[in-house]
Amino acid sequence: MDTMKWHEHYPAGIPHSFDYPRLPLKHYFNESAQKHPDRALIIFHDVALSFSEANTLARKLANGLVKAGCKKQDRVALVINNRPEFVLAVQACYKIGATFVSTNPLYTARELEHILNDSQAETVIIVDAFLGKIHDLLAEGRTSVKRVIVINDQNAELPLLEGADSLDILDYAQLLAASEDSEPEIEVFADDCATLQYTGGTTGGPKGCMLSNANLEATVYGWSSWYTSPLAADEYPIILNPVPLYHIYGLVGSINLAAFAGGTIVLLDNLSAGSVIAAIRDHRPNILCSVPATLVILLNHPEIQDVNMDSIKVIGIGGDSLPESIRKEFGKLSEVNIVVGYGLSETAGSVCGQPHTIAAKPGSIGLPLPDVEVRIMSMQDRFLEVPCGELGELAIRGPQVTGSYWNQPEETDLALCDGWLYTGDIGYMDEEGWLFIKDRLKDLIICGGFNVYPKEIDEVLYMHPSIKEACTIGIPDAHKGELIKSYIVLRPEKELSEDEVKEHCQQYLAAYKVPRIVEFLDALPRTTVGKPSRIALREKSQATRE
Repeated sequence: MDTMKWHEHYPAGIPHSFDYPRLPLKHYFNESAQKHPDRALIIFHDVALSFSEANTLARKLANGLVKAGCKKQDRVALVINNRPEFVLAVQACYKIGATFVSTNPLYTARELEHILNDSQAETVIIVDAFLGKIHDLLAEGRTSVKRVIVINDQNAELPLLEGADSLDILDYAQLLAASEDSEPEIEVFADDCATLQYTGGTTGGPKGCMLSNANLEATVYGWSSWYTSPLAADEYPIILNPVPLYHIYGLVGSINLAAFAGGTIVLLDNLSAGSVIAAIRDHRPNILCSVPATLVILLNHPEIQDVNMDSIKVIGIGGDSLPESIRKEFGKLSEVNIVVGYGLSETAGSVCGQPHTIAAKPGSIGLPLPDVEVRIMSMQDRFLEVPCGELGELAIRGPQVTGSYWNQPEETDLALCDGWLYTGDIGYMDEEGWLFIKDRLKDLIICGGFNVYPKEIDEVLYMHPSIKEACTIGIPDAHKGELIKSYIVLRPEKELSEDEVKEHCQQYLAAYKVPRIVEFLDALPRTTVGKPSRIALREKSQATRE
């Protein structure tokens, strides 16, 4: 494949490659704070926090962490929901070269225990509302944690943990108040690990992707050029972010992009459609970070027809593919560019994106970003590249690709080979370099010897005017190996029978791809970034069979 092919379709002004300065991430935040001290970095609950104010708080937190005993490359776990303290904690860690470990605050105690112990985190910054989840872990000494910094919303007395006398429990506000507003004199290098971003990887439990400052620098260069090029010369990014900050998309699409480009994050902790609509009205963002599920929810909100979205120049879609029917329906409301991007935790959230200057090919996830190489490898022989148009496993190489999983040499060897990351995603590349993802290898349904890709079925289901959402899985069958089962959520006041669903699918799909079983739900279970969870649906199906 001639890698120059996809460069021919780049938006005007997008370089094919960057000369990366290989600077630590704190450089970009400090530079923006110096250039735009009075510009809002964060708007949260309609209150603005300027770059200057944020830099002061981040410096104080950084110095407080050092004074408390946190050293360069120590792991700092963040158990924080979408709020300014998350952004400040990330910037504080960048300043001292600590490695932050983002966690989903909705995790159970068992899930948090795994990440705390696997990462060997010695410091935890946590909101008081979530402290109960790790209380027993800390009190019983079941983690490597030495200090806990509590964001004390309730202004309550901090707990004394029986049996954990050596553990420091510190109040976040008091720590800041006692710390200096000065830049820590700690040298941070491009290859220093900036974050452990936990992911499912190719097999097994969550694994920490070691992402360096250089990995994240490459990502922010690529996405900044892609997302901000539609903005006018005198505009800066105003990013509406209804995406969890602990997810790689929230990190690179909001925190890092705003610091790099001197932009503003309109931060939401309530991720409902009503909150998104209110933020569009009140703050006039020009970039919306979103996932397909958010667009579906917006389209079904009664007020969406009355929303003026002319301030938005780009809607960046990540986390999952966007059904073409949803793109077309949203296009009736606004002519805004919808840029579907593709990335993984292992690639610091960036691989490819749809150009905003030409019509995207239906079903495509776009073109490789600058400095990204993509190959499609045989699913039978991972060292054999397949021709254009043929399905295979996507392999990625570029400056944003992780060097390894944290303390997982076998998983690293399985996923990384000669600098190429084997993604576990099945897809193909056309003659012009456009990429198409059919599905995850682990989601592939093998029915009667045929390979069936559930996303293809979902796309067809979304075409039906009565169907609001759909998600398809394979369930075990003694005769065919697996049967195809589709879960469906109907639009309000719509009715549809199982036979009508099958008849609709028969118009567009080969007989072996038509769902054998259809189940209607009031709502689909979702992952932490809002996309339908096939894992949860498989568990639900298994429980039903038992």
